[in-house]
Amino acid sequence: MDSALCHKKRRAEFLALVSTKVLLFERIEIDVLEPFSVSSITPLGAAALIWILTRGIHLASLHLPECRNNNDDISMSITDQESIRESIASLAQDGRLDKLETISLGECTYINDADLLGILSKCHRSVKSINIRGCGLTESSASLVKNCTKLEAFAACGNESAPDLVSIFQSCRKKLRKVDLSAFSGRLTDEMVQSVAENCRLLEHLDVRCCFSVSDENVRKVAESCPLLQYVDFFGIDITDATMVALCNYCSLLKRIDVGYCDNLTDAAVLAVAERLPGLTYISLYGIPAITSNAVETLASKCRELEFIDVGDCPHVSNITLEKIAEYCSKLMVLNVTRCPKVTCAGLTMIATKCSKLHTVFADDRPEIMAESLEAVVSLEVLFPRVCWELLKVDEEEEEDEVDEEVDEE
Repeated sequence: MDSALCHKKRRAEFLALVSTKVLLFERIEIDVLEPFSVSSITPLGAAALIWILTRGIHLASLHLPECRNNNDDISMSITDQESIRESIASLAQDGRLDKLETISLGECTYINDADLLGILSKCHRSVKSINIRGCGLTESSASLVKNCTKLEAFAACGNESAPDLVSIFQSCRKKLRKVDLSAFSGRLTDEMVQSVAENCRLLEHLDVRCCFSVSDENVRKVAESCPLLQYVDFFGIDITDATMVALCNYCSLLKRIDVGYCDNLTDAAVLAVAERLPGLTYISLYGIPAITSNAVETLASKCRELEFIDVGDCPHVSNITLEKIAEYCSKLMVLNVTRCPKVTCAGLTMIATKCSKLHTVFADDRPEIMAESLEAVVSLEVLFPRVCWELLKVDEEEEEDEVDEEVDEE
């Protein structure tokens, strides 16, 4: 961004933006809550910041880098954190933020209450998306966020109380369509979930991932109260087949479902999805031992728009399952079959041959799991170079083992 702004040959391209006093760093459909999203945003540099402030240009989006780099697990230095905070202070004092629509501060532990106050005090009439999940806030943000009446997407910090969330949901009920409460983890209460059901009738996206204390009954209330839901993440929640059936009956617009580690579910839940949600594009059934090959095959035959299928750690999934997926799911792009002992190279070859849009496959590289030699598995990379083969080793799966143990403890 710095070099683009300062390069003489590129200045003409910024003329229209300068004349309208609006600079768009990221103007896309609000997707700050989407999983597996890959951000191409570069942190705002000092030269670009000065350029913006001296020209009185409005920001449409503010996206700050996380404190920790998820790819290499390296923490941001204290010096970098202080530098960014100084930039934010400058923006809050001198910047034009009254057109700011998106604030993405997820996992920015260096951001404090004063920083957020300075930002929101200038943009509460325009902001549509706020992500403060895992920020370094010591006080509830509710008093600030509830004034943002145009809010469409909200990822909570995780320190809000039930009354705090109620006040936010009530103030923003006419616009709010995306809610991420996953930062609460086991601290999310049924009262909080009830407030979603009672106030967020336009909700399209709900993420309560790993919120193990939420009851099946209150998840069902959300399903019954929010018919516009398109994406739900119930990973690790103790929900039943009855709730999944209710979800399919009431929320016919669903496109994405994550019920990984919801190990009380059976084929009945999968068959309900197959019968009621033909337009489904994404499903994760990871770690549900009762799911049979027949149920997944029926799902594939009914839901032919599927682009993402995760049946990892489902022991009954086999090459026959993959054959049916390959036959019906021509739009498949991502497949996870890690820890599926009945899946071999033959099944993976079938998927890669028939699914022309496939670009990523997660599988095991252990011969005892694949039932074939390691050389045969590696040969997949040679035969299908367009596909990214994530062949996980035993030591790379230890993290998933820890998640499994955490779920069992809850």
